[in-house]
Amino acid sequence: MYFKEELAIIRPKVIVALGNKTYTMLKALLPALGTLDVQLEKIMHYSYVSRFKKEDEYDDQFKNLKDKLKQTYTKSG
Repeated sequence: MYFKEELAIIRPKVIVALGNKTYTMLKALLPALGTLDVQLEKIMHYSYVSRFKKEDEYDDQFKNLKDKLKQTYTKSG
């Protein structure tokens, strides 16, 4: 499986899923691959934002994500 090999090479601390479907799939897939040490975050998919005029919520999600990433990378150095 290429995704498992890519994770082994990149070794991400955080994966950001765009949308519920991707988040749900990754939430199930990551433990099955033995990748439990990755922080999984979710934001709205940009097509949903565009279609349903959710720009303000999207901006808020990005700000929250930015804060979480700062905390993650500050802790780990």
